[in-house]
Amino acid sequence: MWTSLRRVPAFVLTSMLLTAMAYAGDDGGQGPSARGPIFDITHFDVLPVNTDTPDSFEQAAYTALFAYRNASETDPGSKSFRVVNWLAAPNHSQIIDVWSSLDAFEAHLAQPHSTDFRFAVQLPPPLAPPFFNCCIGSPIDDRQYPGKALRELIRYGSDTSQAAGQLSYTVLQQIDRPNRFATLEVWDSLTDYNNWQTDQHTTQFVTKVMPLLGSPFDHRLNRLCGETYVDNTGCTPAP
Repeated sequence: MWTSLRRVPAFVLTSMLLTAMAYAGDDGGQGPSARGPIFDITHFDVLPVNTDTPDSFEQAAYTALFAYRNASETDPGSKSFRVVNWLAAPNHSQIIDVWSSLDAFEAHLAQPHSTDFRFAVQLPPPLAPPFFNCCIGSPIDDRQYPGKALRELIRYGSDTSQAAGQLSYTVLQQIDRPNRFATLEVWDSLTDYNNWQTDQHTTQFVTKVMPLLGSPFDHRLNRLCGETYVDNTGCTPAP
């Protein structure tokens, strides 16, 4: 598995919750601005086995997911639409999509392919068109973030962007919970990411931020999904 990650970038999503925070933004201090770009991160767990039919829940869910991704890429305001597969649990994935504005994201949610996908993977047959035998083991968890955050996170992001193997580093602040942050990192390999975790810039950042956290860091390492899904293994590497 790790050999394939040498050819496929590793996506790392880290969530953190600060116990308290004063915020002064474009909205007069009420919270982060909802101006673009808007990052939407959607978490979902697929039931690993369908005992009622020969076809698995995973195959049905990822067939629907890939069709949803392909249709969404042409929506107005779409900047990026990626599906990543959690290495620790192959049946857990995340959609990471970027939109030019909150209006563009909300218009995307109203598109028929968006509503079809959500009904398909959350409703039992025969209520779930156009797919069936579905699929989700927990409610879909959507969170939207504007591309802004705290000064310390941004400073650490600047240091991280200079690290060997670092391809992209984005700091995100949740729109409806301004004390919840996430970082989205893309690394050339898992080795490069692990090396950076022991670097003095990372250890100093963690030391500064830990006293402010209301919950532990939540690190999730993912790889980019390909065009197919292999049961109990996960998404195939992208071509």
